[in-house]
Amino acid sequence: MKFKKLSRRILVPLRHSLEAKIFNLRYLFFEITKSCNLNCIHCGSDCSKNDFDEFLPEEAILNVLKEVKTVYDPKKMTIAITGGEPFCYPDLFSLGKKITDLGFLWGMVTNGYGWDQKSINHLEKSGIKTVTVSLDGLEKEHNWLRGRDDSFERAVSTIKMIKKSSFSSGLDVFTCINKRNLSQIEDIYELLKKLNVRRWRISPIDRIGNTALEHDDLFLDRAQFREMLEKTVKFKSQKKMIVNFTDSGYLGHEFENKARTMNYFCSAGINVGGIRVNGDIAACPNIDPAISEGNIFKDSFIDVWQTKYQRFRNRKWMKTDICKNCSEWSLCQGNSFHLRNFKDNKIKFCHVKYLER
Repeated sequence: MKFKKLSRRILVPLRHSLEAKIFNLRYLFFEITKSCNLNCIHCGSDCSKNDFDEFLPEEAILNVLKEVKTVYDPKKMTIAITGGEPFCYPDLFSLGKKITDLGFLWGMVTNGYGWDQKSINHLEKSGIKTVTVSLDGLEKEHNWLRGRDDSFERAVSTIKMIKKSSFSSGLDVFTCINKRNLSQIEDIYELLKKLNVRRWRISPIDRIGNTALEHDDLFLDRAQFREMLEKTVKFKSQKKMIVNFTDSGYLGHEFENKARTMNYFCSAGINVGGIRVNGDIAACPNIDPAISEGNIFKDSFIDVWQTKYQRFRNRKWMKTDICKNCSEWSLCQGNSFHLRNFKDNKIKFCHVKYLER
């Protein structure tokens, strides 16, 4: 066991260093709209149910993909459509079909609210491969978090419809754990088993974006955070479905590689890039929108990807504040970028510190 831990401390940083030098683009997100049909109090985006006039033009999206295709194999990439809520985009199905026709694999992150069988049929024709549906508790708690009384019913209905679709193998469910739904985590697990969900991702709510900080119920205290991870490890061990803690945040030796199957590493700007609704070239949809590397309406995305993103690929500048003398630096490297304040270069949240007894 000691040898395994020592090997991980040597090999994992080496792999991450190599990834940063190669910066092979494997995941590209497009924030196609800020519009949303829900009003979630924990939203980490700056979207709004009132933003119905801001969309990323289809032509701009396709131009970027055509450029990307000249350098990268589209079959080895995933294109993620995000928002806002993708279903608020006026030509979602047409866009998806054109992405497929270019040879890319694509999917979306959705709240599951606007779906029906007709939309399932359109998505099947568009060639969609993956869908992440948010389900944040049982009925009362999910509806509280999502801001509509029928949002739980709609999300569950969407999961059931997807399970009967041609892209059912690409379904996963994402759950944000908070003080109100932590006590239900076992019941959520049982519900997902009944729905025959094969992949479940669990996450706490981060203090980012427009997250309503005045809602204390959103954020887990230290004991609750530990309980969430312990339950995640328990669910994983039962092997009834593939359960993972979100890829956000290094968990330290106690929970890393136990609460999730992969080794932690923030791939923003290394394997992950993206375009925001205004054309800004970004590294991850959760990072402060003020942080950009350029804009597709005046810059070549591929040129930017190949010549910029240096703050993401060389992280020595992050070794400051509580990270400066941390023994976990080689594996953590400053934690996830969306949890760092770029203005003063201080970390907003350290999972390792939070888990200290």
